[in-house]
Amino acid sequence: MNDIKKKIAALLAKAESTDNDFESELFLSKANELMEKHQINNLDLGIDDPISDEEFMYGSSGIPSWKFSLLCVVSAFYGATVAKSTMGRKTSVRLIGKQSACITVELMFPYLLKQITKQAQKLRSDGYGNKLAQLKVRVSNSLYFRMHEIIRNRRKAVVQNNIDTNNALVIKSELDLYLKTKYSNFVSVKSRGKIVSQASQEAAKKIGLNLQTENKSKTLLLNKVT
Repeated sequence: MNDIKKKIAALLAKAESTDNDFESELFLSKANELMEKHQINNLDLGIDDPISDEEFMYGSSGIPSWKFSLLCVVSAFYGATVAKSTMGRKTSVRLIGKQSACITVELMFPYLLKQITKQAQKLRSDGYGNKLAQLKVRVSNSLYFRMHEIIRNRRKAVVQNNIDTNNALVIKSELDLYLKTKYSNFVSVKSRGKIVSQASQEAAKKIGLNLQTENKSKTLLLNKVT
């Protein structure tokens, strides 16, 4: 598992380091292939892919709501989920799901954050605003809505037994049982309204996303984004 993670991380690093859009997409595509192949092999070959439950983010002054919302949708997109707990001013966010799904989130989340910054910088240079922090939030919000829509459409396709569609999938029953057992006292919280613009929506469309594929021999369902 660690060897696969290192290979994917190296490809993502190359995708980040180049200013050539074609090269960036090529490296990202190769990383995507490894992530998809790894997940499929685990399921097809019966390799143990246990539930992972580890602290992913920790902050003494809280975690920005836009970043947490993005993490929630990214986790669901790649087949995992998150649990946030707060004690005083300290906030802990745990990443929960199949180990292969969590590794994908661990790799893709920082990559997407960097791509958000890159797109926000382009918007600023194009005259869509002077405050980079504000532009980053709007691009992130737009990416959130884009990913949420993809999840909703693909979940609908899976429920309708359209097995030819690509999906970010997990064996959901096992994860649901784990969450019900260990986090029975947690509650789902709906996200607040998010500010976006036409420019930020167009910028979000330029950010590459990996889609894990389904294993047709098992009944799989998408995670629900709250």
